[in-house]
Amino acid sequence: MCILLRAFRKDDFQQVLDIYGDGIRTGIATFETKLPDWSLWNKNILIIQEL
Repeated sequence: MCILLRAFRKDDFQQVLDIYGDGIRTGIATFETKLPDWSLWNKNILIIQEL
């Protein structure tokens, strides 16, 4: 098995949003009640970048 780690990119957002939505639907994974759009997600989620 090979695992590749890389920085989160905007084109990953839909897949992440699908998983996050599953968590919202359970009612126990987050306090959020609706899915954010890209601008809100990008503003509120810490992004660590290499300098």
